[in-house]
Amino acid sequence: MLRRSDLEDRVTDVLEKSNFDVLRYHGCFDIAAKRKKILLLKVLVNIDSFQEQQSENLKIVSKSLCAFPLLIGIRTNKEKLKENIIYERFYLTTMNPETLENIFSSFSPKIFRKRGGMFVDIYPERLRLARERRGLTQEELAKKVGTTKKTIYEHEKTEKKMSKEFAIKLEKVLDKNIIKPFALKETVFENIEKKPKTRFETEVFREFRRIGFDANFVEQKPFNIIVKSKKEKMILTKAETQKRCQKIDELKKLSAFFKSLPLLITKEKGLELSVPTLEKTELNEFKSANELMKFLKSF
Repeated sequence: MLRRSDLEDRVTDVLEKSNFDVLRYHGCFDIAAKRKKILLLKVLVNIDSFQEQQSENLKIVSKSLCAFPLLIGIRTNKEKLKENIIYERFYLTTMNPETLENIFSSFSPKIFRKRGGMFVDIYPERLRLARERRGLTQEELAKKVGTTKKTIYEHEKTEKKMSKEFAIKLEKVLDKNIIKPFALKETVFENIEKKPKTRFETEVFREFRRIGFDANFVEQKPFNIIVKSKKEKMILTKAETQKRCQKIDELKKLSAFFKSLPLLITKEKGLELSVPTLEKTELNEFKSANELMKFLKSF
């Protein structure tokens, strides 16, 4: 039986052979990879064990990092994931490791598995031009493929999923490839806002926003607040009330990998740690995001 650690090793090998810098980590993602773009991968043998709360955290982190999130797995509770088919779990792109390897070998999958069957993306403009070159109206094309004029109109106007069978039928009638291959690109998610869980986290969160940062809370160790400004580097922040601050080395590693700045906010004064550290009242003294960035860059 395939173990999760073996699957992670396999995915890591695929990424490294494709010239990605790779960082292993267990949180809302298991592997971070960067080349020209950043990928955040959650790796599970059974993708049905991936919960909605985990997906929300991964979406928040991915959006903050302008990264592409991926769920890599072998099966669901009902079936094995097939090679070169793109699946979805909580609106996250999902695939098996063979599909991932094929993508980095210049093969682009085209088929999406969703409720109701197999679907594809198409090029709306290519569909319209192919129809016009054949001398067909939208209504005439609709009759030839057994659909409505409205359906043809909608697919020519906007990018939307089309059933695989319908797309193949259109390609035969028009004698033109209109199916769009899958590509790894930054995903636009709906706005997800998670509220801080403790009073201390809430106070820290509000202070960042007061001095001009965009701040997002995420249930993620070793950081739980992601802070950004328009021109400056991102800050991965841990708001920690306990005297014993844990996972500092992981915070440093992740910050370095993502070219961001680490920051620890605590209730304790005088802590000497290997990352910039502020006691909560010290954070309150900063009047602007620029002031805080100068402090962090001088550390």
